[in-house]
Amino acid sequence: MSTTASGDGRFGTAALHSVCLLAFDAMTLMTLRGCGSSFVMLQEEVSLVVSNSVKLDLLENSQSFLVEAVDKAIGAEDEVRHWQFAILNLVQSLELSLKLILKNIHPLFIYENIDNPKNTVSVTKAIERLSNPKIGNISFTKNEKNGMTSAIKLRNQITHSEFELSVEYARAQFFKVFSLIATVQRRHFEIQVEDILSSEAIENLIDIEKSREVLVENALQRIEDEQIDENLVWECPNCLAGTFVVYESINSCYACTHTDNVEECPHCQELFYEHELESIHNSLDIDYCEGEAIIYNTYGYDNLSACTDCAEHIARDIAEQRDREDMEMYEYHWLSEA
Repeated sequence: MSTTASGDGRFGTAALHSVCLLAFDAMTLMTLRGCGSSFVMLQEEVSLVVSNSVKLDLLENSQSFLVEAVDKAIGAEDEVRHWQFAILNLVQSLELSLKLILKNIHPLFIYENIDNPKNTVSVTKAIERLSNPKIGNISFTKNEKNGMTSAIKLRNQITHSEFELSVEYARAQFFKVFSLIATVQRRHFEIQVEDILSSEAIENLIDIEKSREVLVENALQRIEDEQIDENLVWECPNCLAGTFVVYESINSCYACTHTDNVEECPHCQELFYEHELESIHNSLDIDYCEGEAIIYNTYGYDNLSACTDCAEHIARDIAEQRDREDMEMYEYHWLSEA
């Protein structure tokens, strides 16, 4: 029997491996039981490992992720990197909560393919089914949908690619989704947040939120003092507060100081964040030659960027122009042959 470097009478690595294998054989255990107190102690440890498991239902699992998310958010006040794990755990809690609502409607609804129930639905699919009047018939508000969509997008960026996360954005996203989860737990499971979190954790969250509220209140007071028109104050893409000022090309948030490019849509002349404008080149007649795009017909749209509403209008207009051209071509050939 070998000993460890500390000199005690426990088994070495190879012998320990052999004993672990033998420990599952009842007859061997009976034979080895008299080998001394060291083995009896080891046997108890092995039994503990074998029997030590966690089994949680969907509700318990969603709540455990919520507790972990809150713990990371509180820790993030000292260590910024904790915010990424707070977001990951929070979105996972949301996903499991939404799946449970689906399961309560019908157990098969949590599966992607109800005819072959193997893989459960994604959080995006869960939202889609719950919003379906024929399935969940749940009317999520615009803010709730936007909050879920942006949080899911952030979660995917964190888990699948390089990412940059500001504290203000992470904090804002966290409290948006946290509020939604609290609503889901209360409305659908009759469970209050205080039933899940400790009073200390709730107090810490309140302190974090209050620090953000102070910044927002100061920013709103500054906006009021400067008499800035409310139409020139937008929701900040960083901290999500309604404190981003586009007045006189200031283009920055009075709460978190985030700056962003603001551009005019060339078709409706309205102002938008630059990242909100999209290309309309897919609607045009384009051919590609050796990696170069050649536009054959712009259909009167020479500016290739547009806001979402204008892009949709342009796509419809170009489709109608193509239909008219096809009809004129058909009539021309018909008259030529007549």
